[in-house]
Amino acid sequence: MKAPPPLLLGLALALWGWQTGWPWVGVVLGGVVELHRWVRSRWELELGDFRQLWIITVLLFLGVFAYVFASQEGMGAMASFFGATNFTQRGRAMEAAARSVLVFFQWLPLVFLPLLLAQLYSQHSLLPARVFMRLSRWQKDSAKTTASRLANFGIHLGYPYFGVCLLAVGAVNEQHWWFFAALCPLMAYALWPVRSPRYRPVVWVCLWLVGGALGAGFVAGLREVNTLFNNLQTLWLSAPSGRGRDFRESRTMIGQMGRTKGSSRIVMRVTVPANGNGVSLLRETTYTIYRAETWQSAGTKRDFTPVYPETNETSWIFLDAPTSNEVIISAYLDGGRGLLAVPHGVSRLDDLPVFDLKTNHLGVLRVDVGPGLVEYRAKSGNLSPLDSPPHPTFDLDIPEVEKPALVQVAEKLNLSALPPPQRVKAIERFFHTQFEYSLYQSMASAQYTNSAYPTPLTWFLLQSRKGHCEYFATAATLLLRQVGIPARYTVGWSVQESAGPGKFVIRGRHAHAWCIYYDADAGLWRELDTTPGTWLGIEENQRGWWEPISDAMSWLYWQFSRFRWGQGKLRQYLFIFLMAVVTVLALRFAWEARRRRKQKSQSSAKATFPKPGLDSEFYAVEKRLAQLGLERAPHEPLTLWLERIAPELPPDLPPWHHLLQLHYRLRFDPLSLSPEERNRLRMESHAFLKHLASWKPRPQDRPQKTQSRK
Repeated sequence: MKAPPPLLLGLALALWGWQTGWPWVGVVLGGVVELHRWVRSRWELELGDFRQLWIITVLLFLGVFAYVFASQEGMGAMASFFGATNFTQRGRAMEAAARSVLVFFQWLPLVFLPLLLAQLYSQHSLLPARVFMRLSRWQKDSAKTTASRLANFGIHLGYPYFGVCLLAVGAVNEQHWWFFAALCPLMAYALWPVRSPRYRPVVWVCLWLVGGALGAGFVAGLREVNTLFNNLQTLWLSAPSGRGRDFRESRTMIGQMGRTKGSSRIVMRVTVPANGNGVSLLRETTYTIYRAETWQSAGTKRDFTPVYPETNETSWIFLDAPTSNEVIISAYLDGGRGLLAVPHGVSRLDDLPVFDLKTNHLGVLRVDVGPGLVEYRAKSGNLSPLDSPPHPTFDLDIPEVEKPALVQVAEKLNLSALPPPQRVKAIERFFHTQFEYSLYQSMASAQYTNSAYPTPLTWFLLQSRKGHCEYFATAATLLLRQVGIPARYTVGWSVQESAGPGKFVIRGRHAHAWCIYYDADAGLWRELDTTPGTWLGIEENQRGWWEPISDAMSWLYWQFSRFRWGQGKLRQYLFIFLMAVVTVLALRFAWEARRRRKQKSQSSAKATFPKPGLDSEFYAVEKRLAQLGLERAPHEPLTLWLERIAPELPPDLPPWHHLLQLHYRLRFDPLSLSPEERNRLRMESHAFLKHLASWKPRPQDRPQKTQSRK
């Protein structure tokens, strides 16, 4: 595989940085990659080093995938997929999971960059394919088989890395013509070195221009189709479900024909402290105006006012008064924004790490800047400091089309003759005893053409007497207003499914609607839930066989979110565990380094330790004879050398046999020499040198080198 042309990888990284919003990072990384062409020094890396680096890259690949998939709500999306009850919810879950995968693709150039740099700055221009294979049979096979040839096939990582960059750039999905204009010449530059030599360059360029024009037209058409599909999808998927409610408007399912299904996805978790009293309802938002099966808020976004925390920046006190109920709520905030679910009469929130909290006159708490998961402690009592006093118009407003049915019911119950507290009890008893909870409706809004039942709510009150919580909450709110009691429509969650002692989970199907009314005698807003209690069992019958799998994935994602956003003590425990692991690894590394240094010092000492007899004085004799032209031939034994030059030595020279014997014993005898023998070797060597000090052989008597080697 050939190496890519100069600057190709640098330009690809620059394009990646531009598309992902990190232009300078892309430019710097591209410069580092291209700098290897001017740097002459190379790293001395073995193939084993590349194999280990490849394993690290694979582990990094899996780790980044797990982190991105979890942090981008991929696990939550999969949990929603298993807990979905219709194609709409499954489609949204798959869309969220696909977004997580696309974000992961954008990280791939960083994942594979160390492996690319290792090759570019090493002495290996190509890497054998066996570096990336873990099959030992291929690594050990020496025969000329297909497997062995493939294992030894040389690979340059340049073009594969270029493909990774293109994949990451395409995952950004920026709808901009500049992207296509930059991508086309970059692809042409990449394919130019590997073009077929059978065709002239002019033909290749013309074909490339034609292909680019066709690609531009295809992209334009694809954008139009995508826009059309998104518009249709908006219509198909417009039904609201789960969290993310609009505080300004709530489109109810009143008048919708068919069965209303809720999701089994866990959206919140509630814990009741051991010494606290729990709550059965958590309110998210409140509405005051009812028009055409839709509840609306009388205020706007500008009506929200900031709420300022205490000095610890995590406590928010709305009313400094005694509380009777306390719960710990763990909920997600999409993008760090959303509405807080709180019990009625909340007066204090603790352990809420948000930066911007606002409230309006209807008691809605909205977070504009915060983490993706919050786990806060809510304390509540009888007072409701966030709810404004009743409005003389909005809290008594009744649509004209609904009044006939409400008047008929009020007269039937004789509510005007009862005092206000008794009116509330009569209305509650009326719905609990004479109505049934049902998720199925046999008629749609357009079918209410009979003048006796002009609206779905009229049909519910006077004829069917079956419906879901939105019917009951809407009817109760308007009926209270009909008898002069200010009331508001409230939506939130029902706390009912136990997950252990003092623990509850809230699913999408636990979304609930009820009303609050104003008790003029006590000067308080009170809750009124007129939905029959049988709705709890009916909703639970929607459990699917996949729910345990969905719950397990939801729990894992919740634990990861707690760790990611610093909620709970999981991060502390993990930090302690990681510190222990790092300490053990550091100690082991230090011990291994100390052991290697000790072995190295021992090996060095063993290598440099003088061999026995190297200090023998006989070497001085050998050196002197070599200076006189009687040097010893390479690999010539000392005995043969002395016998060869003996005729040329002075006649009065001491005998050398005993001197050589002492030298050999000093060199090779394990017992070496005694002190007396060592002194004798020294004295005889000096005597030998003394005779040779003034003696010089005659040139004509020197033996020829060729003769001496015969």
